[in-house]
Amino acid sequence: MPVEEQTQYNQFWSSAEVEELRCGQRLPISSRVVSKLGFWLAKYDSPVADITFRVRKVSNDAILAEKLWGSASGLTGDAVFYEVTLTTPVFVNEEARILAEFMGEGGANTIEVYRQGTDVKPGEFATYKVDGAYSDGTSQDIAYRYTYEVAEAPTVTCQPVTDIELETATGNGNLTALGGLPATAHGVCLNTTGNPDINDDKVDNGAKGSTGPFTCPLTGLLPGTLYYLKAFAENAIGISYSAQVEFTTRQITQAMGKSRGFNFRGRGFRP
Repeated sequence: MPVEEQTQYNQFWSSAEVEELRCGQRLPISSRVVSKLGFWLAKYDSPVADITFRVRKVSNDAILAEKLWGSASGLTGDAVFYEVTLTTPVFVNEEARILAEFMGEGGANTIEVYRQGTDVKPGEFATYKVDGAYSDGTSQDIAYRYTYEVAEAPTVTCQPVTDIELETATGNGNLTALGGLPATAHGVCLNTTGNPDINDDKVDNGAKGSTGPFTCPLTGLLPGTLYYLKAFAENAIGISYSAQVEFTTRQITQAMGKSRGFNFRGRGFRP
């Protein structure tokens, strides 16, 4: 999967004399599903407090995703790249901060978060918060990496309708790609005029977190009627439709012919 990163560093921020340190990168993230976070870190002396990697909204500092890396005692004295895989990948479509957060002991037991003071990426800023408001360093980058998948609308196909009767049938679809996000709705839609969408009659099977085939029972149909049907699927990015298929419900037929058990001629009746 693709990554966004700044792999160079020539300076560091230290957690010396603070009880809480947040260091990271402020940057726009557009329609991406973030799955991994990483930073170049080191320790000085013997810190033991936990380090957690987080994604936070710039707008209100709300946590979008977080994963405990572990005790700072596991760091080395030299800069090393450390990475976590988020338990649940998170969809981000706004300006965010990706952060290494440390609840430290203060004093000499510190961690060091590495940063780059030259060749800074445009539109991104090293950001830190020390027991107060954030400061954004417009001439610096944190050495970071995040792994992502570009989020897209899901894709879906439609197979021929089966089990066609007078008033019922079965729609058949296949969710072929999620687009990086779970589907919030999937099913089929149909009408009698062509090019149906979800504003027409539909059967919605609800959310779906994996690809694969699905079926939809169709009821309340009109006998002997031509219908047009599409499969659909939707996620946070948008909705997509399959190609259109057609089917015609069974026609009501009337038995034609002579009535059984009577010989009208033998009874003196004219035929």
